[in-house]
Amino acid sequence: MSHKHGVSFFTGFLIGGVIGATSILLLALQSGEETRTQIRDKGIELKKKAETAYAQAQEKLQTTVADLKTRLTKETRRPSEESVSEGNDVPDR
Repeated sequence: MSHKHGVSFFTGFLIGGVIGATSILLLALQSGEETRTQIRDKGIELKKKAETAYAQAQEKLQTTVADLKTRLTKETRRPSEESVSEGNDVPDR
């Protein structure tokens, strides 16, 4: 029974969305050319924002990877340095 209600809700949601989008386009106070220009400009703006966000994420990832490599190198050197120093403390036989 709940599956039927979910399908009904989803169908109503889609129909409402289509009706709302259609009424907005029909009742818009600007011409179709103005609307297309506005949509195109917004698309260009969103593309630039996405490119900027991607570049920032890529830069942050590279910084994080470099930091992790440095930490890993320090952690792997530390035990080997300790073993070398311990080896020097062993008296000669």
